[in-house]
Amino acid sequence: MTGKVTTGEWQPASFDAIDLTQIPDWTSLVDGKETKQLPAVDLKYGDKSITVEVTFTKTENKEATRTIHYQVTEGQAAKDDTVQTVAFQRTVSTDENGKTNYGA
Repeated sequence: MTGKVTTGEWQPASFDAIDLTQIPDWTSLVDGKETKQLPAVDLKYGDKSITVEVTFTKTENKEATRTIHYQVTEGQAAKDDTVQTVAFQRTVSTDENGKTNYGA
């Protein structure tokens, strides 16, 4: 024995792919891209730590309708009803702490 320490080469490592738990009516995103799986990542010594943002979003839709009845004073219809409908839409997301955020 010489007392000399010999080291070997660092071996590559990897993070396995992970199937994301799906929430009904929500879309899963990894770093802003729609996917159902967090991809596998190969690493070698010296690579920086990796931070991945997983978010779940959904789009809520609501409608409001107004109906206009046209009548003359005797209660008879002056013309056919007019029906108007408007649609509202917003994106909902949940952050890593479970807080729900409502967007435009």
